[in-house]
Amino acid sequence: MKIATVLYLLPLLSLSGCALSENFTPPPNGKTVKVAVVKPVDVDILPMDVIYRSEKCRDKIFTSTGAITSRAGYHLLTVPFKAEPGSDTVSNSVALDGGGQCEWKLSNIKFDFQYHNMKRFGAGVKRSIPSDIVFVFDRNAPPRGDGHFDDVYGAIEIKKITTL
Repeated sequence: MKIATVLYLLPLLSLSGCALSENFTPPPNGKTVKVAVVKPVDVDILPMDVIYRSEKCRDKIFTSTGAITSRAGYHLLTVPFKAEPGSDTVSNSVALDGGGQCEWKLSNIKFDFQYHNMKRFGAGVKRSIPSDIVFVFDRNAPPRGDGHFDDVYGAIEIKKITTL
């Protein structure tokens, strides 16, 4: 009886070695993207959500009709900003190539910011809802948003001037 069980399980064990490892291993000297933010005194800059996509390691999903389809797999990293000494800037660099057997490629970077001192807006305001900015590096839609974005290249500076 034990021999029959082993013979039935042997084909299943040989198939389990076919899956690709989803490990994230950027090349040590690969290209990076630096995200730097000049941090206003009364604003908290929250860690970046960095998404990598892979055409090799695809995710299976169900459509609204119940059919099974696939989409590019994704790998999410949370990357904190680091204070730059002697300035009010926080920054960090992110690898363009995530490497590994899945050949992860940078898809998008999202970071949130929020006010930490709500008293400046009046006594009735108790909390700040974070706002975010998403940078897209490929043609995959980010996890949130309305699908509209501007194509820009090179160093990007985003400013909002408020008068309070």
